[in-house]
Amino acid sequence: MKSLHCPTPSGDVIFCDEVRFENTAKHLYIGVYTNEMIIHPSFPVRLRSIAAVVTFALRPNEICDLKIEVSYTGIEANIAELSITKEEIQKIPLPEKDGDDPEPYDPVMKATAILQMSDIVLPGPGKFKVLAHCGENVWRLGTMKVTAAPVAESTVPNPA
Repeated sequence: MKSLHCPTPSGDVIFCDEVRFENTAKHLYIGVYTNEMIIHPSFPVRLRSIAAVVTFALRPNEICDLKIEVSYTGIEANIAELSITKEEIQKIPLPEKDGDDPEPYDPVMKATAILQMSDIVLPGPGKFKVLAHCGENVWRLGTMKVTAAPVAESTVPNPA
């Protein structure tokens, strides 16, 4: 059996309403979205809270200053940004080599960043987009479509 290595740099994002932190080092993701957020009743809408949980993976030779951006269709400025310096990334512990593993040691640094946003006004249907900038490279980490709920047809008889 051939062992495949994780391609890097890479990453992904989970969108949820809120992230709670426990004193046992657990994170609780509340209101996790799949690939779409459905808005009731209509736009514009104010989101009390939305979080982008970003996980990224790098090899030691790929370390750079990293900037994560969250944007939304129709909002000119980024709605959230997070900068992580090379020095901070170098502090991420590398996994230890398993002495019994016959595969060559190929460490991948993995970390999670939580961008908790509040009081965001979405002007209309669109999508959230999360990008990571590393030097000249840009990774598209994830998107989430935002749509309006279908309007139910009235069940009231038309008096005409």
